[in-house]
Amino acid sequence: MKHVLDNNKGFDVSKIFLSTSTLYSRYIQAEEPRDERMLRMMDNTQLNEQSLQQLVVFNRSTKTKWTVNFYNFSNLLEGSTLKIYRQGLENRALSDFGYPTKEAMNQKQIKLSHKKNLSTKQEIPPILGHHDINICINGKIHALHRAILAQNSIYFDILLRSYVHEGKKDGKNLRTVHMTIQSDKDNSLFPFIILYIYRGFVTVPPSKLIPLYLVAQELSIVTLLPLLLNAIKVDLDIHSLNNYYEQSVTHQLFDIKKLCLSFIAHHIEEADMMIKDCFNDLSIDEVCAFCKENKLNKSFQRIVSELVLIYIEHHSFDKKEIERLILSVVSFEYMEMSIFLSFLKMANHMALDSTISKKFMDHVASNIDAIADDQALFNQFNIVINFENMCALLQSPNLIVINEDQLMDNIEKYMEKHPQLSEAQKIELYHLIVYPALSFDRLKEIKAKLPTIYMTQDDFKLCLLSRIGLSEQMDLKDLPVHFKPRSHTGFLYQSDFDTNGILYWLGTNKKTAFYKNPFLLKTVEVTASQKLEEGSMQDVISHTPTKCNFVNGASQHCTIHFKTISVSPTAYTLRHTLTRQTEILRTWDLEGSHDNRNWTTLKSHSNDNSITTKGGTHTWMIQAGGMFYDYFRISLKGPDSNNT
Repeated sequence: MKHVLDNNKGFDVSKIFLSTSTLYSRYIQAEEPRDERMLRMMDNTQLNEQSLQQLVVFNRSTKTKWTVNFYNFSNLLEGSTLKIYRQGLENRALSDFGYPTKEAMNQKQIKLSHKKNLSTKQEIPPILGHHDINICINGKIHALHRAILAQNSIYFDILLRSYVHEGKKDGKNLRTVHMTIQSDKDNSLFPFIILYIYRGFVTVPPSKLIPLYLVAQELSIVTLLPLLLNAIKVDLDIHSLNNYYEQSVTHQLFDIKKLCLSFIAHHIEEADMMIKDCFNDLSIDEVCAFCKENKLNKSFQRIVSELVLIYIEHHSFDKKEIERLILSVVSFEYMEMSIFLSFLKMANHMALDSTISKKFMDHVASNIDAIADDQALFNQFNIVINFENMCALLQSPNLIVINEDQLMDNIEKYMEKHPQLSEAQKIELYHLIVYPALSFDRLKEIKAKLPTIYMTQDDFKLCLLSRIGLSEQMDLKDLPVHFKPRSHTGFLYQSDFDTNGILYWLGTNKKTAFYKNPFLLKTVEVTASQKLEEGSMQDVISHTPTKCNFVNGASQHCTIHFKTISVSPTAYTLRHTLTRQTEILRTWDLEGSHDNRNWTTLKSHSNDNSITTKGGTHTWMIQAGGMFYDYFRISLKGPDSNNT
């Protein structure tokens, strides 16, 4: 395999060849071959860079013309005559001039090229005639051209500014420049550089990519560097990774090191041992960049979270640097809970910013069920979490409280494990419970103990008034926060049409009154694309079985609008009509929307036989990704059980 570095920027030696520097004479003379000699007069005022972007030369004898394209001459030397030559190069072997041949490059090769200049189809470098400078490297002389070198290399541009052409017109007795390339002391890479400068592309083996990158850096060949980076990126695999990474560290090649780290991030399972070995040697900026490479990959986040924790422990960072790592890098979504608790313990020990605590507690709130179900994890959590953490958790918008009584029990257990809490702190925690949401039995227990440290007789009366206000849908904005309903409420499915669902909750006015169909309470609206054959719209969301069915038709849909709340569903239940045991849903979509115009498919069903009888029910789990919707609809996508 050959790799080619190609910029299509070489001079087209099959046409016209530029030999010197800036414009000086009033004449542009074609001297070779003699039978095509011609002379063209030009006024000195016209010889500027703009007017000479393109020059058309006409041959009177042959009635032909050719075009000369000029590029940036701002770096060229003054005091010389511009001459244009037809191609006069001999087809000599590359090996005669010390340049690599095809036969010498019989292994894997890489082509480097760019697309800004003219390209050449020749297999030999156009350096064999009309040169005006000798470059001597370690005793090896290269006959070259100042204009071309300066145009392609900032290094040569600066170096050759002080060398004025002192030789004869035939190019003999030229000035020789002696130089040393620190990254090419054996002169094995310079021929590749010259090939690239003159031809616009060069073919090299992968083993020379890093050495060539060092030479290109030293000689400031800016067009070659990105081509080499891209070639390394293409050649980079799990086998060459270690070599490229070690060389990038040895030579401090940060762009190549970044390529290697990006490759590791996207191949973390194959390269996990390597990143574990080198992770602690990375700078904090490199760690931040690395951790952001593949955030959606579960394996990556699991490995990286552990590495970041070890990284922090092995370095003497100040608080700001640690906060930067945690806030901008660490993702808790796929982190193992044991690692998470270690982060939390470290954050508490170092008294990091309150935003850190909030970020940690938002994650805990989102995973509170998993923590509560694991007794060992729950006990460890109760030990690690401090008072500020607990307050942040209870105020987190991610905390979904299904049972306020259970929340109160957990707070009291936490207090038992933290006897150092002051009375004021305990009262503050108690006041993060929503008292009106407590069960009737729990309120009776509290009444028997009044007054308590967290509730006075007046508080208890206010709690009862709040429950009455909720049942009558009164505005409770002037009440303390612990007497207001939570902004987020959780619902736990246990069985089909239990009393834990959202529609039943709305029907009981958030469990403060006896059930009434929420359609009649005007908290839910039901619409459909077809007319009802039997029943009414309120029957569509009835908690008890009814005879309700629509007129049969294709592409039907029925929409439920929650008018007072937004819902992030985890499950939904359907019941077939009591009218008949036929025409049961088989192929349909459940969709959600914010505006009743743009819809997201939450669950697709194709030939679903879950319901088989009249009045039959079934519940399906949903992955809504934490998204909330105001509208939900059932859209028919195929025939029913009667194939209609």
